[in-house]
Amino acid sequence: MATGKVYEGVANTLKHLSVEKNGTLPGNMGGKPYITAHDIAAEVKRKFVENNLIFLPRETVVKHENIQANNRLQVSIVVTGEYTIVSTEDGSELTVSGTGDGLATGTAVASNIASTNALKNALLRTFLITEQSVEEAAKNGVGEPDAKASPAAAKIAKAGGATQAKSPAKPAGPPKDAAEFRNAILAAVKNGGGVASYEKIGERISGKPKGAWVNDVQVLSGVLKALEAGEVE
Repeated sequence: MATGKVYEGVANTLKHLSVEKNGTLPGNMGGKPYITAHDIAAEVKRKFVENNLIFLPRETVVKHENIQANNRLQVSIVVTGEYTIVSTEDGSELTVSGTGDGLATGTAVASNIASTNALKNALLRTFLITEQSVEEAAKNGVGEPDAKASPAAAKIAKAGGATQAKSPAKPAGPPKDAAEFRNAILAAVKNGGGVASYEKIGERISGKPKGAWVNDVQVLSGVLKALEAGEVE
């Protein structure tokens, strides 16, 4: 029995796919390298073009929740995506799926984060890409943010009115106040190139210039979620 070209293309993609760990987990998740959604999608796109494959997404919101916190409305969204891979050579197709969640102070942003996570999870499972650092962080519990100084660290610390080195030690766990969120954001962008994105994402979420939200826990939480999801500006 003849096998559809889509399976041959997916097999070739699986055979030659290689994705580097160019991202860094936030401090509260261990600060280890991980594979970003952007890098996965970019590499899969290249291999799909080489193998005459196209990708047709269909996503459904399975949960939508409005959360009122500190006089701010946060939106929590869970998305399930079904993605059809089609061969342009013979029209054969197969469908893969993934689920992702998003939390932000704005429906559009939450939807984008959830959509990004759903797509990333679908590609991770389809092409057997593992994220050992994430699994280890889940097994070992959360850790402290990296206290190394860097240009990014100095910029974020200055914005918050304190330096990383002078921050008192805090118990392990999810960020609770503005300083802890800034430390987690620092860990997410410490490899460079992320400070501009962090500022633009914050301005987009809050609708205000950086100085007006840099101590706002709700906005900082949205920024951290966006960075963890691989969003850039």
